[in-house]
Amino acid sequence: MSFTSPQFLIFFALVCGLSNRAKGRLRPYVLLGASLFFIGAFNMASLAAVIVFSSFTFVVAKYISRSKLLFYAALTINILAIVTFNYISASQGSLVFSLSAVEFDIGNLILVVGLSFYSLQHIAYLVDVQKKRIAAEINYIDFLLISVYFPKFISGPLTLYQQLNLNY
Repeated sequence: MSFTSPQFLIFFALVCGLSNRAKGRLRPYVLLGASLFFIGAFNMASLAAVIVFSSFTFVVAKYISRSKLLFYAALTINILAIVTFNYISASQGSLVFSLSAVEFDIGNLILVVGLSFYSLQHIAYLVDVQKKRIAAEINYIDFLLISVYFPKFISGPLTLYQQLNLNY
C-alpha cells in the first residue's frame, strides 16, 4: 500500500475516524490493529517478523539492567537479523555469502527494509534502557504500538522510543 495510493488515503481516513471515536483504553487497540494491518498489507512475513522481534525486545528490555551479557546477546540477535535477511535471496530463499547484487521481489525487499528499520529502532531502545535513559516499558500493547505505529514510516529517520508520546 503506497502512501500516495487511493487505498492508503481511504485507510488513513478510516483510521483517523475510528481512533477519534475510540475512547480511553480502546484507542491503542484501534491504532495497533491498523498498524499491524498496514504492515501485513505489504506481506505477512513482514508482519510475523515485526511481531516476533518486537516481542523479543519487549521481554529482554525488562531484564537487561541485570545482565550485560543479555544486553549484548540481544544486540547481537538484532544485528544478525539485519545481516541474515539482507543476504537471503528472495527468489530462492538461499543464503548468499558474496557482496554481489541480489535480486529481490518487492515483497521480500519490503521485509528486508522493514526488518532493518525495526531492528535498528529496537537496538536504540535497548541501549536507552540499558543506559537508564528510559525505563523499560511494562505494557506490551503500548510497546508494540510504539514499535509498529504506521505513521512513523512517513516521518523519515528512526524515531526514538521516548519521542512518541502515547496520550489516549
